[in-house]
Amino acid sequence: MKKYTLLLALIWPSILIGQQWHVVEIGQCPTPEAYDLVLADGQNDGTQRLYVTTKNGGVYEWTHDVNIWTLSNSVHPGPINDLMHIAAGEARNDGITRIYFAEWAPAGRIFEAFFSSGTWNINVIGNAPDRNTGVVVGDARNDGLNRLYISGTYGLHEWSWNGSSWSNAIINGDYHEVSGDIGNARNDGINRMVMNTSCLNELSWSGSSFDQSDFLCPPDSWTDAVQIADGRNDNTYRVYVNTTDGPGGRWEYTWTGASWTRTVIDSTSHRGDIHLAKLQADGSNRVYTTTSDYFNGPADDLFEYEWDGAKWIKTGTVVDAISGATAMLTSGIGRNDDTMRMYTPYYVTGGIYEITHISPYVQISATANVLYKNTIDIFPNPWTNDVLHIELDLDDSAHELAVEFLTMDGRKVKTELSQRNNTIDLKCETCTPGMYLLSIQYGSKGRLTKKIIRL
Repeated sequence: MKKYTLLLALIWPSILIGQQWHVVEIGQCPTPEAYDLVLADGQNDGTQRLYVTTKNGGVYEWTHDVNIWTLSNSVHPGPINDLMHIAAGEARNDGITRIYFAEWAPAGRIFEAFFSSGTWNINVIGNAPDRNTGVVVGDARNDGLNRLYISGTYGLHEWSWNGSSWSNAIINGDYHEVSGDIGNARNDGINRMVMNTSCLNELSWSGSSFDQSDFLCPPDSWTDAVQIADGRNDNTYRVYVNTTDGPGGRWEYTWTGASWTRTVIDSTSHRGDIHLAKLQADGSNRVYTTTSDYFNGPADDLFEYEWDGAKWIKTGTVVDAISGATAMLTSGIGRNDDTMRMYTPYYVTGGIYEITHISPYVQISATANVLYKNTIDIFPNPWTNDVLHIELDLDDSAHELAVEFLTMDGRKVKTELSQRNNTIDLKCETCTPGMYLLSIQYGSKGRLTKKIIRL
């Protein structure tokens, strides 16, 4: 596939980048210095929303409603002293997702937010002995229970909910700059926690305590971001890091069965995040890294890398420095439309950017798989005449079929009336040449989204 070096063209309110990426500023938080963000079903209503921290402000909730993003709630309006990282999860193990964040201030507060009776409620679950930085929720003990892991200048603490109150235990006293990750990085079915100090630390639960071992790190480097993922798409999990200082760069660590080996992704040293996501139509993970300078003005570039079977190659610039939207990263189905997108804040202004690949990875919901088990024929595609034909061989025709034409950034071009038959002829007089999504809703059984091209 031909690769492009992408240049940014600033078009308000959206940014079109080369031929591959579409970037939209969904809005700006009420306070500037947007730092971190997470996608989650924070209201536990089946809807994904975006939660964003601002450094000296608060935590804000963004919701995509039909065609637009709106600032739907202030989870915590602030002020919070130097708010940094955020996480979401079921840390109480009661089936309810809550939002967790902590402040950098001395004796920093650790917050838990939950949605109830139409409003956000805040608990302060405790105070750290010094400044907080990282927040992680996960099952690091492999006992089926999630816990909350908070790191900072004082070390790493584990917070556990016992059914009536929170308690914390000290794991280590090392300085930790940002959040780590929990996962099966050794591919042996055992979760371990990978955190960062001046080097990566792997923490394994022994049954009574966490055993710590260090990775092979470049001398004088500093780990800035960590993620465990199947980056090569070979069903093998590895550890991905962004390091600064010393030789720095982006690195991939692989467990051989006896030791860790290190592979260079890019030897250029920058502060920033590292994030793996499936954003393109082939459904493959790629590495995305920011080269940010959060505190000294506009950030630099957001790059994409992929494994070519022998080495890591830089495939292009996703977002150029002029946008500034290259700080922390998250990805998911933010619009609740089955399409994977990536999100990043602009530290200086508090703006939030949504990044969609022009040929996106469509994550079909489980209920929509009923459509994939049967025959669906959409023709001609590319679509070169006035009529697009859809034939569906479904188990029954009792459910209505609602069909919509959407642009690649989710805007509705045309909605076809629901029909109770399996053969549909569609016309879209307003569809100019380009790429579209055809969304087919099959009663209450789910939605199928297919990419079509109008020539």
